[in-house]
Parts: sequence; C-alpha cells; structure tokens
Amino acid sequence: MVTGADGTFIEAAAAEPLAPVDATFSNGQAVAVDGYSSLKFADILGRQDEVFALSVPLSDGEVVGSLRTLDGRTAYEYTSNLSYVPSTGILTDTTTGQAYHDGGQGAFAAEDGTEILPGWQVNVGLDNFVRAVSEPSIRGPLVYVTAWTIAFAVLSVGLTFAMGLLMALIFNDPTMRGRTAYRIVMVLPYAFPAFLGAMVWSGMLSQSFGFINQVLLGGASIPWLTDPILAKVAVLLVNL
Repeated sequence: MVTGADGTFIEAAAAEPLAPVDATFSNGQAVAVDGYSSLKFADILGRQDEVFALSVPLSDGEVVGSLRTLDGRTAYEYTSNLSYVPSTGILTDTTTGQAYHDGGQGAFAAEDGTEILPGWQVNVGLDNFVRAVSEPSIRGPLVYVTAWTIAFAVLSVGLTFAMGLLMALIFNDPTMRGRTAYRIVMVLPYAFPAFLGAMVWSGMLSQSFGFINQVLLGGASIPWLTDPILAKVAVLLVNL
C-alpha cells in the first residue's frame, strides 16, 4: 500500500497498476486497510529479498514506470527513458529521439558511434589479440611490459646465479675465518616473511630519509622508487 504525496491512499499490488482504496490514516499516513496487515520493521528486515524485488507498475498497458522500495517505508518512482521495438531491433531514447541499433560489438550504438553501456557478451574470436598488436595505445605498453618481463627474468636468474656462486666459493674457502658466522647471517633472510622484507627495503630505498641514500651514499637524493629506470634497478637489487 502506498500513501501518495497528496495524502491519498493507493493500493499497490505487485504486477498490478496502482488503484485508490479506502484506508485508515494516522498522522497523514495509511496504517491499515481491510484484508491486509502491516509489517513491523523487524518483519521487513526478515524479508528484504522480497522487498527489494517488489516492483509495482504505475499504469496499465504500456509500462511508463514503476514504484520500488529499498526499506519498505519509502517508495521511489523508477522510469525508463529508453524504448525498444523488438520487430525492428531499434532502441530509442524517448528524451532526445536518438535511435540505437545492435552495433555487432555487444552494445547498442548510434550512427555517430555512441554506445549504450554496459552491453552484452559476444564472441569476438581473436579480435582482442589483433587489437593488442594493431592499436598503438595497446601495442606500445604491451611490448614494453613484455620486454621488461623477459629482461627481469634473465637478469634476475643471471645475477642470482653469479652472486650465489661467488658467495659459495668464498665461504667454502677453508682459510677464511668465521665461515660459520657468515653462513648463519646469509641464511637469516629466509626466516623473514616476504612482506616484512619488502617494507624494510622500501624504507631503505626512500629518496628523502632512506638508509642507502643518507648513509651509504652520503646524503644523496636518488629516486630509487619513482624513477622508471632506477625502480627496475631497485627491484633487481632487492630480489638479488
């Protein structure tokens, strides 16, 4: 049941148009009507799915809009500004008169290319892969990211292998003193969670107050984490 803005009481049954009925009013709001019972707020909360799904047409015949509610207390008028004719397959904006048709790309499109989104799923085959190598806006970043991914893999493996081999030869030298202590120190990083290691390195590489710039490089201001090239160097350094 709906109490109109003018104080009238209207029966609002699901899937049926609005119709005036007699009701009992309290403080300008309908509180009871014969054959129906009012739900308490707790009852509304327990039947939210039904409340959200309730849609009452405003009139008979062509649907010009509907009433819906989100809380069971206040209703809002929902109207559509689009009209679809199945026989022609044309969707028309009733406010501007603009006509849209199936553009073949999963959306209704106007003659000027304007689309109504979201659309629907269509099978595009290999078109996305073709776009990836034919459109400059996609091809450039794709080639750049792919090249860096390959470079990172090669450099990371190569540097790690070289450094690991060097450290193994050094620590395996029987004439080296304190080999056991050095080996323990080298194993300690494995006991630290990766995210803690990332946080520590992020602080050490800070341009303004990082340990590497301020202590090791004598107060330098090197943008390890913001410069495109140096950021890659930093990633390889941390990984190593």
